[in-house]
Amino acid sequence: MKISSRSIFLLFLCVFNNAFSQNEFTKVTGYIEGAKDNDLVYIVSTKGYKDSAYVMKGEFTFMFNAEKWWDVYFISCPNVSKNFHFPIFFKLGSSIRLTINEALNKPIISGDEIAMEQNEFYKNLANISKPYYEIQERIANENTVNQSLSDSLKTVETSIKKFTVDWVKSHVSSPFSAAVIRLYIDQTNILQHADSVATKCFNLLTPQAKKDNYQAWLLSEQFALLDDKYSTIPTHGLAPSFKIYDTGGNLIKLSDYKGNWLLIDFWASWCMPCIENLPVLRAFEKKYNHEQKLKILSISVDTDKTKWKSAIKKHQMTWPQGTDLKGIGYGIAYAYQVSAIPLYVLISPEGYIVEKSLGGDITTIEPKLKEIFNNQSMQSH
Repeated sequence: MKISSRSIFLLFLCVFNNAFSQNEFTKVTGYIEGAKDNDLVYIVSTKGYKDSAYVMKGEFTFMFNAEKWWDVYFISCPNVSKNFHFPIFFKLGSSIRLTINEALNKPIISGDEIAMEQNEFYKNLANISKPYYEIQERIANENTVNQSLSDSLKTVETSIKKFTVDWVKSHVSSPFSAAVIRLYIDQTNILQHADSVATKCFNLLTPQAKKDNYQAWLLSEQFALLDDKYSTIPTHGLAPSFKIYDTGGNLIKLSDYKGNWLLIDFWASWCMPCIENLPVLRAFEKKYNHEQKLKILSISVDTDKTKWKSAIKKHQMTWPQGTDLKGIGYGIAYAYQVSAIPLYVLISPEGYIVEKSLGGDITTIEPKLKEIFNNQSMQSH
């Protein structure tokens, strides 16, 4: 039986199309009024994903394998405005279109259901915020302090905050509400207090709204630093088991440290505060390593093995090093709720979490180390 070249081509085309259809992609298109041909449009996620596309007749298109989780991506076109970074919210498989007017104040979002929700939110937010910018301009043009204008500005600010809170209350099952809380409501000072309004709004969200939602996860991580009820690894709770690998490819397990105090240092090769804290880690190892009872394990959230290994060598990190190379939001970093680094977690010989650093401040760990090892020293005498 003879098969024609045309039949082979058609067969190949069918197989290719079938394979392509099985891979889910995200399509983001848009129009920017005032953008010129070959201007670059950038898209950046809160996780660090970056891509760019050229403008042709005002139009741009992104077609890519987005994250499976819902997340916020920022769209910008520096040649139109260096200060304009518009947030859009989507996940793998979403279809979304953004139209931006020349004044950059009336964005239109279209596409799927969540896209239409965003359009409604930003349309109403723009209307409520309009007096705010008008008052700001008037204040800037005043030569003296105008108390009446200042009071009016505060009134508008209150209205904007009320709108965002009311939006969440009426959309408790929407994944986009987590982004609204994080972008427009939450004012948590991680070293002082959690925003009570933000936490109340977050508590209203249904499991459906939080599922596979990176913005919801970031909020829970942030609140967990100040309130254990938001933590999946509360202080005095059992530390999640893990399996990671050292620089030589050897397996490291939490159970390897049973019977010892373990201080985990979550870090990355690109994290300067992490590097700056290394002398303190060395001091801890020397000062509290009573009869080999305190072990230090640095776990990197790097995704590049070469950079990870180079940083270890460069900074002479001679104690055990491990990673799963999955980055923040995945693997061991996800299990330990690592949303920002550095993070230090102290685990008891029985495998329970007894202390976590606050906002990356390594000095918050030392009082607990002093308490533990001073007591042990007294008991041994």
